[in-house]
Amino acid sequence: MSHEEKLALQKWCVMEWTISKFYNKAVDNLEIDTDPEGQRTDQTEEDKNGLIGSNSKPSKAQGVINTIFKGNDIGEIKLTTNGYTFEKTEDGKDIILEKLPDSDIFEFLEESVDGGHRKRYIIWFKQNKFPTHETCKIGGGKRWKDLTQEEKDFFDNYIVRFVIYENLSDDARGSQFRDTNTVTPVNNMGHLNSFGKREIAKVVRRMTRAVKGVNNIPHQLFEYTYTNTDKSKKTYSYLHFNNSDLIMDEITARVFLRIYKGGGLGTCGFQDLLDMYESNPSEQEVAKMTEKAKKTLDFFLLCSTAKKRLRETKGSGLKLKEVAILHRLYCFFNDLFGEGQWNIIDIDEFYESFYKTYIAFTGNPPADELTKTVKERDGKEDRTWAGAWKGYMGIHNSEWKIEESVLWFTSMFKDFAKHILVKDKKRVFTKEEIETRWVNNNFRSEVSGKRITLKQAVGGHGLAHALGGLTDAKSNLYVTSKEENTEMGMMHPEDYKKVINN
Repeated sequence: MSHEEKLALQKWCVMEWTISKFYNKAVDNLEIDTDPEGQRTDQTEEDKNGLIGSNSKPSKAQGVINTIFKGNDIGEIKLTTNGYTFEKTEDGKDIILEKLPDSDIFEFLEESVDGGHRKRYIIWFKQNKFPTHETCKIGGGKRWKDLTQEEKDFFDNYIVRFVIYENLSDDARGSQFRDTNTVTPVNNMGHLNSFGKREIAKVVRRMTRAVKGVNNIPHQLFEYTYTNTDKSKKTYSYLHFNNSDLIMDEITARVFLRIYKGGGLGTCGFQDLLDMYESNPSEQEVAKMTEKAKKTLDFFLLCSTAKKRLRETKGSGLKLKEVAILHRLYCFFNDLFGEGQWNIIDIDEFYESFYKTYIAFTGNPPADELTKTVKERDGKEDRTWAGAWKGYMGIHNSEWKIEESVLWFTSMFKDFAKHILVKDKKRVFTKEEIETRWVNNNFRSEVSGKRITLKQAVGGHGLAHALGGLTDAKSNLYVTSKEENTEMGMMHPEDYKKVINN
């Protein structure tokens, strides 16, 4: 802490509200946002069946309801006012809100800071979304509508402690969430999501999944369909795993992290991600990163579509380890060929060759040469090459394990380079090259033959740069007008001339 910073307490108070009072504020009067964008997404939103546990074990939701009917404490819940200060009422049982001068207008008067799961479970139980578990004190299989009036009164009159803060800033809300959850750790993305409305946190979330109230469209890689009529289970079209513990969000965050670090191969562990979120990249920086992140996710998507064509079976989306190695290869290609300077020539041929190598490591059995015992740098000597490689795919904070996972994979994926088209790093022709060509062509477009001024002239590639064409004035430069160059797209000028002359 610098000498200029002053120690200061947040203004807060503790309210003891019945569930009935909380429900009235949150649901009937819509005063409390129980599910703000930056809080942990409840995994039951991925699969509503997650609200119901097994025969022997209650779900998290059912466990909270069990605790309430036992009469035990479910712990305190934290809220903050939005643009309001507060004072306690004379009886101390509620708060009176007063709008702060020049504060923003918010949809909700108060917002969840911590305890979102418990708040939502209480609301959902009263809305008949899941039943009690067999281990519940009042018996199992009971939804709210099935309770006796005595049981409903007991539940409604249960006291919950609410710690209410005064108008915490977005950063302060995240800080309070993280401080609270040092005792009961949350998963990686739950922690990072607490950075709330920071641009990097918003973009990662919104690129990966639909966020309630935002109306965003995630990247196509994360597209899913419902597999039954009551929309209780999602099946992802291009991925062969679900978003449990927000692992898909974490994949997107890792993609952004490697771009943030320059685009090449390297670590993308939790501490790396935390450092990126804490650095709070600007909106402009995140926008530039987003364009590159889309290209990385597009690469995964193309590989998934190639896999589907190859297998023609259900469940042909990319597996988690496939996504991990494809991301590492993408970063490795950036190091080898230059970021943005390479393209896959034929995705089906590339993926088929990649898949053979992937199965060599992960198949049952793996390739013979990968069943030998490997002596690892960290002293482990009891794993095969294949076993060690599979272990490395879940490790993101060890540079040498990441590098070795790629080295081992490419030693088997020997022909990867033949599937890659490397572009000329020089992308555009110089003004001098364009002017010389324009003069030598009698001040005319080489496509239409029309006379053009130097201001109108542009230097187009014969073989398009995106297709591997060199930016070489002697062999691949055509002078044409801006309009003609745009209309040609990636067509060769000689082919385009045939089109316009017919």
